[in-house]
Amino acid sequence: VFMIVALPTILSLGLLAFLLRDSLHDWAIERWSSDQHAFVETLAHDIDSDIKHAAELLRLAAASDAFASLTELEQIDLSINGIPEHLDSGKRRVMEHLRTRGGFSVVFVLTPEGDHYISHPFAVQRSLNKYNLSGRPYFQRATATRKLSISDSFTGADGVPAVAIDLPIVDAQGEIVMHLGGVLHLKHLSDFL
Repeated sequence: VFMIVALPTILSLGLLAFLLRDSLHDWAIERWSSDQHAFVETLAHDIDSDIKHAAELLRLAAASDAFASLTELEQIDLSINGIPEHLDSGKRRVMEHLRTRGGFSVVFVLTPEGDHYISHPFAVQRSLNKYNLSGRPYFQRATATRKLSISDSFTGADGVPAVAIDLPIVDAQGEIVMHLGGVLHLKHLSDFL
C-alpha cells in the first residue's frame, strides 16, 4: 500500500520540481536579459549626452572671435606638428576650457586641408604620429557636409574608449576656415569597462 501511494507521489513531486526548475531557469534568463538591455540603453543615453554636451561646447567656442581665422598659419613648424606653444594664445585659452569642461583628452585645430595647426595640450602636439588628418572618415564627412562629424569609437593612445569630433568653421561664403575638434573620452563607457 505504501509503494502504491508513495511511488506516484514521489514521481509527481519529481516532475513538478523538474518543471519548476525549467520555469525558474527561463525566468532568470529573461530577467537577466531585460536587466542587461536596460543597462545598455542607459549607458548609450549617457554616452550620447556626453557627446552632445561636448559638441555644444565646440559650437560655442567656434562662435568666439578667437576662431575667426588662423592668424599664425605661416608659423606652422612640421618638427612640432603645428605652431609653437607661445603663439595664438587666444585659441589656446579657449581650447584649455574645452578640454577641462568638455571631457576631451586633446583639442585640436586643423587647417582646411587637414594639417595640424594647434593641438592642446602642447605635449600631445609634439608627440603626434600623424600630421595630416584629411584621410580620416570623420574629417572627410565634416568637409563634405560642412557639419559636425563624429568618428566611430576607438581606444585612444591612453587606453580609454573615445571618439573624435570635428566641427568645420565656415566663413560667410561657406568656405571652411578651419576645423575645431577633439578626442572625447567616453567616460561612462570607460567607467563601466
